[in-house]
Amino acid sequence: LSFALLLGVVDARLGAPAPPPLCAEELVRDTCVRIGSGTSATQGGVARALSAEDIAVSRFWAAAGLPADAPAPCMDLCRSTTALLQASGRRLPEASDRGCYGRGTGARCDLDLSPQAIQSVVSSRSGDFGFNGGLSAMSADLLNESADEDEEPIVEATPHDYSVEDLAARVAQLFRIYPAPRSGVDDDALAPLGQADLKQNGAFDIDLVEQ
Repeated sequence: LSFALLLGVVDARLGAPAPPPLCAEELVRDTCVRIGSGTSATQGGVARALSAEDIAVSRFWAAAGLPADAPAPCMDLCRSTTALLQASGRRLPEASDRGCYGRGTGARCDLDLSPQAIQSVVSSRSGDFGFNGGLSAMSADLLNESADEDEEPIVEATPHDYSVEDLAARVAQLFRIYPAPRSGVDDDALAPLGQADLKQNGAFDIDLVEQ
């Protein structure tokens, strides 16, 4: 995020309602529609949503302590993901829709990344090309100009072989949880979480923050 955008998002927080808690039921439900059945998430759904290789999702699934070869309840996926990130040393905000910036003990997690704040900032900086008529008109013009051209084949995103920690951070973002930038922890430091770990931690294509 640019410095100007950071300032704009922080300014947008003034008068904003309290953010939802981490893994709030409504956010989990909304996300689950995108990556599963609405109540359970599948490895394939996560892989498609994040353009991740199947093997990367499988590693993440195991490290998060989720059932192998079976859908996982979306609330378990969200809580297991936050537990995994905390176990890796990544700082998390205290609520959803709050982004972290800075590193180590200097990291802060008070950046408003709610959909309303982001829309407000982008609209205020995009003039006539905001989320409303300007963008729609521009899109229509581009479509009209390309109507007579030969159609190009749709190029699908190449799946990425994410590390466990990187994929966990991206899964968290699906639930509108934005962890602090990494502090150099390797995958080797991320042992699979057992039930005790999850209970202790409360369990049962653009990055908004630098990974």
